[in-house]
Amino acid sequence: MRNRKRSEKRIKAQIQPSMGNGVKVEAIEMKDPSAVLRQQFQEAKNKKDHERAARLRQELWITQDNAAILR
Repeated sequence: MRNRKRSEKRIKAQIQPSMGNGVKVEAIEMKDPSAVLRQQFQEAKNKKDHERAARLRQELWITQDNAAILR
């Protein structure tokens, strides 16, 4: 639970605008790659594109495993 809160704070800090040399710099919002893959996977399932859904499922598993390792 603590680690999750810490990671959320870190992500929020990266997203919030920062000041650099008196010039306001907008931070780029980072998207979770697994969330994007989940959305694409659901679209493929809805379209009954089984080949693409299987490929996306594999990519999603790999992405989730890599994210678990990094935590």
